[in-house]
Amino acid sequence: MGNIEIVTDDGTSISPSRGAVRCVLGAFALSPGRRLGIDDLVSRVWGIAPPDRADETVTTYVRSVRRALTQAGVPADTLRSHRPRMYSLDLSPKNIDYHIFRSLCAAASEAAARNDPRSAVSSYEAALGKWRGDALSGVESSWAESRRHALEIEWAEVVYALCDQLSDLGDQHAVATWTERIATESVPTDRMILVGIRALC
Repeated sequence: MGNIEIVTDDGTSISPSRGAVRCVLGAFALSPGRRLGIDDLVSRVWGIAPPDRADETVTTYVRSVRRALTQAGVPADTLRSHRPRMYSLDLSPKNIDYHIFRSLCAAASEAAARNDPRSAVSSYEAALGKWRGDALSGVESSWAESRRHALEIEWAEVVYALCDQLSDLGDQHAVATWTERIATESVPTDRMILVGIRALC
């Protein structure tokens, strides 16, 4: 999660140079298997004030995403066209960092529920390891800003959940380290301050 890029089997990173193309790729990656229409994509790229011929322009962006996928070794028909004027990214969520992140968080929550803090910590840390850089980095649109804010809140909530499990293990040094990271990477909150004070105590 973070930078919008496609990583090949040999570890090569491919990221479209244009922010609008990254926006389209991000829209598909956040909703694999879901059909998105031209109007959906136009809204994500330009919001309520699209330029003239936006439909044609966003269609070229979809072609650019398909080329990037092909360059990364993904079959061209993975980004499928549907009628009327719809597309879907038919890629398993297991191949997309954000969805791997969420799956690992679910496993961590299950471990926490059965009072297994070590397994919970392991899964939370693995999930957070999938988060690299700012969410939807390099994409400027009202949709991206809204999603970025929601994703940052989601990231912080996972860090708090991790800190709860670390506290159960008595690892207050790690709690303090994560609290400091939240303080530098997101807006400080009362909850963050309380977690930090508890760790220091």
